[in-house]
Amino acid sequence: IHPARGLTIAYTTTSCGRTITVSRSINITAHKEVSENNLLPIDDDNASVSVFPNPTTDNLTITWKNMSMGNAAITIADMSGKVVLNEDINIVGGENKHDLLLDNIADGMYIISVKKGESIHTFKFIITHK
Repeated sequence: IHPARGLTIAYTTTSCGRTITVSRSINITAHKEVSENNLLPIDDDNASVSVFPNPTTDNLTITWKNMSMGNAAITIADMSGKVVLNEDINIVGGENKHDLLLDNIADGMYIISVKKGESIHTFKFIITHK
C-alpha cells in the first residue's frame, strides 16, 4: 500500500432477493518509510545489528535486519581512534550478513561502526590471534 494513496474496500451481499454493493474508501497516512515486502516500518535507528564472535581471532560477522536498503559504511578503529579498516557495503531487503577478515589487524580492543545515513550502530570487540 502506498502511503500517499487510499484503499478502497468493496463487497457484495444478497438479501431478500436484492444484490447490494458497498464500497468504502480509507485514506492512509504513513509517517515512516514503508517496506514493500512486509509493510513494516523501517527505521535505521531501530534496526537490529549484531557483531560476533567477541572476542574474535581472525573473522568478524555483522548481521542486521529491518534496515532500509542502500549503502552503509563499516569502520573499525583502535582505541586511540586510528582507523584500521574502512569498507562500504550494499544492504538489501530482509536479513543481511557480512564477514570481515581481520588477520592483518593486531591484537587489541577495537570499535566497529556501521553507518547508514544518519544512523550509526557502534560496538566494541577484541581481537586475540592465537
